[in-house]
Formats: sequence, structure tokens, C-alpha cells
Amino acid sequence: MLKLDTVVDNQDCDLRIYENLPLPMVVLQGWFNDQHKCFELFINALTRQERLNLFSKISSLATAKAKYKNLWDADEFNKLAARTRGVHKLPGQLAYRWFSLWADGVSDAVVDADGLKGLLAGLGTVEAAHHIFKPWFYGTKKVRNLNAADAARVLARHGYLDPESRPLLARGALRGAAILLDGQPPSKSIGRLEIEYREETTRVALEERAAEYIAGSDKFSGRFQMEEGENWFCEVVHKTH
Repeated sequence: MLKLDTVVDNQDCDLRIYENLPLPMVVLQGWFNDQHKCFELFINALTRQERLNLFSKISSLATAKAKYKNLWDADEFNKLAARTRGVHKLPGQLAYRWFSLWADGVSDAVVDADGLKGLLAGLGTVEAAHHIFKPWFYGTKKVRNLNAADAARVLARHGYLDPESRPLLARGALRGAAILLDGQPPSKSIGRLEIEYREETTRVALEERAAEYIAGSDKFSGRFQMEEGENWFCEVVHKTH
């Protein structure tokens, strides 16, 4: 069994950051997001070679997908999955068919970039990675897909990407920022606001206003202040109900 040591797990970072993870496993953690118990179960089902070569060897990908399917079919993920408010990856989104599509998308991109490190070096930032990652995740018709954003943030927390310079506003955080910064009425639903902010220019403009607010507030500081601010906007929206 692989020993996983958590080195960051605090209020401003709801994603567990593990020590000494191989880069392919950091990317894999991005699939699970904050379903850390499911991540730990699956990573320990993989051999050392599968962990190292998950996205670079067809054989490793094939055996990993087969093991994932077995765990999914046996309901093992569902037994461990968290269902509390604030969880970004809901149990149903862990379904094998979505994992298979995601893993194939990552593998294709890795081949095109001649390796994972090359792929990430070419992206550089959380924002750029999020844009590339979105098509790999289920539910990408949403304005901001939390799965893709968190996958990029995991890589930033491990030092492979630069943190976002504006908060990637997803669902609750989008609504919180729209209410506070654009004067949107609290009665508007997340779905309605996602439609109103679906255009890239409109959404980015709100994110830039949110970035100015975060940078000018003494609530947030440090390298990951935009991520912390995004979480705060999400909390604000819950208080409007």
C-alpha cells in the first residue's frame, strides 16, 4: 500500500495536497477533486508502474481503467464518497464512463505535448489549464466547471502551474460575485445567472472585478488569494438564502 502523507489540508485549501506524489497521480487527484477517500482507494489499487505511466503507456491506462470499472461496479466509490455541502465532485460524477472519457482526453493531450511535463509547461497558469481541461470533464456546458478548475488548482498547489490571477467563478461563487459586485438580486438562481454570464467576455469581466475586490481586501493574502476569494464568494451566496 502506498503511504500518502497530507502536507496541506486547511480552511483556505479544501483540496488535500500529498507529499511525494508522482506527477501522473497529481493529475489523477484532479479527477477526484475533494473526494479524497475515493482517490486514496484507487491510487492504492494501482501498481507502481501504473502510477508512473498512467497517461503515457496504453497498457497502464487500460489496466487502470479496468480497475476503476471494477471499483465502480462494486459500489466501492459510492461507499466512501462525501455528500456534504461544498463537495465539488458529487458521487455520481465519479461514474466509470466519465472517468474513461476524462482519462482518454488527458492521454491524448499528453501524446500531443510529448509528455505531461511538456503539457503543463506549455500551459503555465491555472487559467490556461482550466480552459484546456474543461472538455475532459462531465458537465462542461456549465459556465464554470468546478472539476476542471480544481484539477488545475491541484497542480498549482503542487507547484506545476502558477495560481490564477483572477478567480475562476463557478456556480455558487459566480452567484455570490454577481450579487455583491454587479447588484444582481439574491432571488436569481444559479442557473439563471449562468445563462446571463455564459459569454466569455461577460464572465471574464466579472472575474476581473472579483479579482480587484479580492486584491483590495484584507480578508485575503498570499500566493493563493484568488482561490481563497473564490471560496469566500461561494460562502457568501449561502448566506443570502
